[in-house]
Amino acid sequence: MILPCKVKRLSVLLFLNVVASLVLILLGMAVVLTKQHFQYQANTIKSRRVLSYHFVGLRAIADRKLRISKHQLKQAMINIHSLIAGANYDI
Repeated sequence: MILPCKVKRLSVLLFLNVVASLVLILLGMAVVLTKQHFQYQANTIKSRRVLSYHFVGLRAIADRKLRISKHQLKQAMINIHSLIAGANYDI
């Protein structure tokens, strides 16, 4: 039997996980929009994006030389909003 305290703790951990993933996706999209993501991928294809926004965000957090401005993050947020607005949820 799962105790109510453990359920609350698990739901908080799940919430924190979702927020962290969204931050990584936002950062990854900002890096892609500024064309700085090519340094994280191998010399395979440079004409299109092959890495996920999540992975690029993870690499960007580890990269101390990377600089992203507030304006670039806002542009990434606008991009995410337009992707969500244009999504088709029909089954």
